[in-house]
Formats: sequence, structure tokens, C-alpha cells
Amino acid sequence: MARWIVAAAAAMTAATSAERPIRLERAAHPGGIELRVVAAPARPGRADYRLTVETGSGNRSTQSGTITLVPGDRTTVVTLRVSVAQPWRAVLTVTLDDGAVYQTQESGTP
Repeated sequence: MARWIVAAAAAMTAATSAERPIRLERAAHPGGIELRVVAAPARPGRADYRLTVETGSGNRSTQSGTITLVPGDRTTVVTLRVSVAQPWRAVLTVTLDDGAVYQTQESGTP
């Protein structure tokens, strides 16, 4: 998977942080962490998102979809809890309606 991420990152159109209406947030949770995909756009539009979370035990969870972006609305699109007993990694890939693509990664180890 690491090779795929490097190749995908090289092929992506850059989106500045101001143009990143969907982001990955993490918060502590008893026994683990909670990952949230949150949309908080400054302009209207649509975006496709894909969140993939992998753990050290080989488990993989993928959530994906399309969201209509409404300025001023903060929407939690996905909530996922992950145990911190093993290493984990989350990758959020977003494709905006103008073709710009960006990726955000989070990870942790016990």
C-alpha cells in the first residue's frame, strides 16, 4: 500500500489548505482514538472522499462516498473508533469537483 500512496501523491493536483473543505480529525477515546471525517467548506460544491484505516493486525476498513458541500455547515461524515493496542494508520483522500485531489494521513503506535 505504501507504494500506491507515493504514486498517488505524485499524481495529485495540489490543493491549498484553504481549499481543503474535508479534513481528518482525531480525538482521544477510552482504549483508543476516534477518527472523524469532517466537512466544513468555504464554498459550495461536491467532493468524493475515501477513508482507509489499517491496523497492525491486518484489519482494514474503508468508508467512501460523495458529499454536497454547503458553506457554513460543519458536517461529520464518518466516525470510526480505533484501538491503540496496535499500530494503525488512516489515509483520507478527497477529490474536489474542480479535479483537485489531496490526501491527509494520521497514524499511531502503542
